[in-house]
Amino acid sequence: EFYQKETLPSFLEPKRNLIFKMSRNRQLEVARSKVKEILSNVLSYLDKIRAVQAKNRDGVLEVRQILAPMAPILLFPVISDRISEKTTLGLNKDFKIKDGTLCFYFEETEKVEVLDKGTNRFKTMSEREVLKFVIKKWVDSVLIYVTKNDSDSEEVIDEEEIQ
Repeated sequence: EFYQKETLPSFLEPKRNLIFKMSRNRQLEVARSKVKEILSNVLSYLDKIRAVQAKNRDGVLEVRQILAPMAPILLFPVISDRISEKTTLGLNKDFKIKDGTLCFYFEETEKVEVLDKGTNRFKTMSEREVLKFVIKKWVDSVLIYVTKNDSDSEEVIDEEEIQ
């Protein structure tokens, strides 16, 4: 319908070529039946999602209960520094190119410009420093999340949200 009227809503714009190819290949009926199948099974898909989310929430709550007594220690910056250092070393594997030169995925000699949100200025850092920084931020957020003692973060979709 949108294709025939030559007006595509913005969310369909990236699919324009796919729609065109499918119309030329007479596959629109197949696509339509797939969409109908998905729509008819939405509630069962949501039930499966809710079940997995509940299982995941229970797992996170269990980990939180185990880690809660250690939270003050785990949240020391030295802990996340150590974890991010080890993770950076593990991720930044070395390899040899044809001429025998030893290279890394993230080089210490390669510099990149990074925006420092604190000062709102660009800083020049090595690729390896940036990798470690990103890992540290991720580790900090995970440690904060799993050591949180309450269960305020409700992830399960409510019935009211669906309707």
